[in-house]
Amino acid sequence: MAMMDLQERNERLFYKLLIDNVEELLPVVYTPTVGEACQKYGTFFRRPQGLYISLKEKGKILEVLKNWPEKDIQVIVVTDGERILGLGDLGCQFNQMSNVLAGNGNSYTALGGLRPSACLPITIDVGANNQKLLDNEFYIGLKQKRAIGQVR
Repeated sequence: MAMMDLQERNERLFYKLLIDNVEELLPVVYTPTVGEACQKYGTFFRRPQGLYISLKEKGKILEVLKNWPEKDIQVIVVTDGERILGLGDLGCQFNQMSNVLAGNGNSYTALGGLRPSACLPITIDVGANNQKLLDNEFYIGLKQKRAIGQVR
């Protein structure tokens, strides 16, 4: 949470700290800590750092993508939250930081020199098969069983 707060307040300092201390901090901003963050995400929702696309936007994906402020994207990381880090179906409980997605982006920046704004994390919300999530009043995604197969 402290690292997420720092990233929101001062992205340059966040990446400087991460790059200078990558061995100690990568496990904090990525695996394994991000797994617990994904599981508990609904209880500490923060400002999303990725793009959220709901099944309700079917037919409007290009319109939604055009709303993303950064136009010079080099890497797109996408998930529907069905199988994350061996944790099972997390639905879109995953969309802040798009936790692992932004964690991927953070590692691309810290280890590969990619500009943070060049990475676009996308969470596609198609429901969830995790009944515990669907029953949770704080779950932020579509409260429906996961859509499977071709959506018409």
